[in-house]
Amino acid sequence: MINRTIGATELKRNTGAILDDVRFGNANIVVTKGNKPYVIIIPYDKNSLLDKRKKAFRKYSKKIPNLSLIVAKARKELNHSLEFGNI
Repeated sequence: MINRTIGATELKRNTGAILDDVRFGNANIVVTKGNKPYVIIIPYDKNSLLDKRKKAFRKYSKKIPNLSLIVAKARKELNHSLEFGNI
């Protein structure tokens, strides 16, 4: 879950505090540039968990027909939602 959205300028001014929020507060932060999502900063532990989930997904995805089409549609919808701030 994304807890907070900040601009690139705020990240530049408050890098240390923002990184502490992510690391110790378990916050996810979306950084915008030009009012568009640019990057997401997540705690390292969550990234490790995502890697494990990706490996499991790849292992089992080969067994599901049309999965690539389903995933492509989901990615498109997610990108659209992120672009327009619906998440």
